Amino acid sequence: MAEADNQNDTLRLRLQRIGVEHCISGFVFLTECNLINVNYQSLPVSPFETHKGIILVSLAALLLFATASVVEVKLCIDGLMDHQYATFAGNIRLLFSSLGIIALLMIMDPITGWIVLVMFVCFFGKVACDSRRDLCQFVKDSALCGLGMANKLIGNLNCFITSEQPSESHNDPEDTTKTHDVEMV
Repeated sequence: MAEADNQNDTLRLRLQRIGVEHCISGFVFLTECNLINVNYQSLPVSPFETHKGIILVSLAALLLFATASVVEVKLCIDGLMDHQYATFAGNIRLLFSSLGIIALLMIMDPITGWIVLVMFVCFFGKVACDSRRDLCQFVKDSALCGLGMANKLIGNLNCFITSEQPSESHNDPEDTTKTHDVEMV
């Protein structure tokens, strides 16, 4: 009983931490968007026109951040919060959140944005090295799962194809190899 309560408390704390980090990232992202609007208010151009690549990177990072957040929460709810995939999803979530925020920072203040991006790349390299084993295991498990599903699909298709083939008929009029007995009266 005490172990179940301890596990529920751990799950609740982990989900609260994910929620807090999600809220902070969303707040910073929206604040930067508003600051960019204020910065470009007096200019006749929009950042969507002048910084197309950076906006695209920022939006892609935001979508990947949201996807990784959902995956991490799903893994935690399924009881896999201590599993390597939950940690891997958490690392991806934090990295993409940071990348999206840094991309917007590069629009507001390019020099500061580039300095922070260099620090981010160093941090990303450290996390990537630490997560390399987890990533290799994830790719291996995914490949094995995919092969297993493909084998099952091929097996099911073979069963379906063999059951749909017509059985040989003895009354085939085009079959010339059969001999017919003719009764003579």
